Amino acid sequence: MARIQKELADITLDPPPNCSVGPKGGNIYEWRSTMLGPPGSICYINWVFTILMLFVRESYM
Repeated sequence: MARIQKELADITLDPPPNCSVGPKGGNIYEWRSTMLGPPGSICYINWVFTILMLFVRESYM
């Protein structure tokens, strides 16, 4: 969980352009990201992409 919290802190301080990401509700293991199509892109201009991310609670490594 410490790694997920570190990534959240990093992305909160320096978010990528045209992107938002963070926990969905209060669940640190489930995140939602929204990205806009890149500026100048003929194919994806004005598109909005939503990605749901689920992080496992156990490490198998």
